[in-house]
Amino acid sequence: MGWVASGIFSFIFIRVLNIGFDGTHLPFYCVAAVSFVAVFLNLWLPDTPPLAKGQKPTLIEAFGLSSVHLMKDRNFSIFILFSFLAMIPFAMYFSYFSEFLLNINAKYISITINWGVLAEMGFLLLVPLAIKKFGLRKTMILGLVALSIRYLSFYAGGMISQPWMYYIGILIHGLIFGFFYVVPLRKPSIF
Repeated sequence: MGWVASGIFSFIFIRVLNIGFDGTHLPFYCVAAVSFVAVFLNLWLPDTPPLAKGQKPTLIEAFGLSSVHLMKDRNFSIFILFSFLAMIPFAMYFSYFSEFLLNINAKYISITINWGVLAEMGFLLLVPLAIKKFGLRKTMILGLVALSIRYLSFYAGGMISQPWMYYIGILIHGLIFGFFYVVPLRKPSIF
C-alpha cells in the first residue's frame, strides 16, 4: 500500500501542485502524515486478542522456530531455497532502483516504479485462474520464468542501451510476486 500511496503523492505534487517530489524531503513528510492518520485509525479497530492469549509462550514459538520441521519436506525446502535466492536481487531492486532511474534521468520515478505495483494488482486477480488452468507447480514455474525475463530485460537494457527494456522488468514485477510468492498461500499444501 505504501508504494501506491507514494505514487499518488508523487502525482499530486508533480502534476497538481507543480512541485518536484522525487529526490526531495517531501516523501518523508507524506509518510509521516499517512502514519499519523494510521495511528488514529488503529485506535478504532476492534479488540482482537491473540489466539494463544493466556498460554505461556515458549522461546521456540517466540522466534518462529516451530516451523523449521517443514524443511523436512523436500518440495518445501526447494521452495524456500528458490525464494531466498530470488529475494537477493529483489533487495537490491527495492534499495537502488530509484537511484538507478535517477541516474538515467528518468522522470516521475515514484510513478514509474508504481507501474509494477499496479501490474501486481492485476496479476493477483489472475492467480486463481492460472492455478485452475495450469496447476500449482506450473503457475509457480511461470513466476520463476518471469523472474528470469525480468533480470534479462534489465541486463539487456543496459547492454544495448535500450531504456524501454527496463519497463518490461518493472511491469513483470507483479507476475513474479503473484505467481511465485502468493500462489503457495492459495492452498494449504503448496505442492
